[in-house]
Amino acid sequence: MDAPHVLWIDGVGGFATCDQPTTTIGAPSSSNDVQLRILSDLPSRAAIVHRRGQDHLIEPIHRVAINGRQISNITLLSHSDRIRLGETVELEYSQPTQLSGTARLTLVSRHRWHGAIDGALLLGHSCLIGPSSTAHVRCQNWEKDIVLFRFQDQWMVRRSEYTAEGSSPTVTTEPLTLGKRIQGSGFSMTWL
Repeated sequence: MDAPHVLWIDGVGGFATCDQPTTTIGAPSSSNDVQLRILSDLPSRAAIVHRRGQDHLIEPIHRVAINGRQISNITLLSHSDRIRLGETVELEYSQPTQLSGTARLTLVSRHRWHGAIDGALLLGHSCLIGPSSTAHVRCQNWEKDIVLFRFQDQWMVRRSEYTAEGSSPTVTTEPLTLGKRIQGSGFSMTWL
């Protein structure tokens, strides 16, 4: 398995985009069977996150605790859950809206992700980026939200912008392709 692509959002950071039904988390290793690699003393495969419809479940392979409670079976994740892998690696699971099937993983311990990323997006069928409280990636200085969504086997970007004061917004939908810069009034991002 290859490492996930990174959505680089200027002024905000980089986010691994995991759009497969399963995502393995662990330490970097010579094998390519871990999508989310954390610089730590974890084994190369510590846990697997499964997407089932709009939900995410975590399967412990090594020591995993949710909100301080050790788990031994596949467990449903809920918004704001704290996931501890091993003894010291801590992640926060955030799913501001369940309807999209997308969630975000953020490291809250002193550890770092392998590669230039600030978090991971466990993509469902859509992902909201922007200033709203339901955004998967909050961009405080943006004027409007942008929606990433699956259309058949392609990721698309939908955004709206005002061209003149008092006019109706223009809605643009375009494919999100690798290396293409998407930009508009007050924002820019690239999928790498």
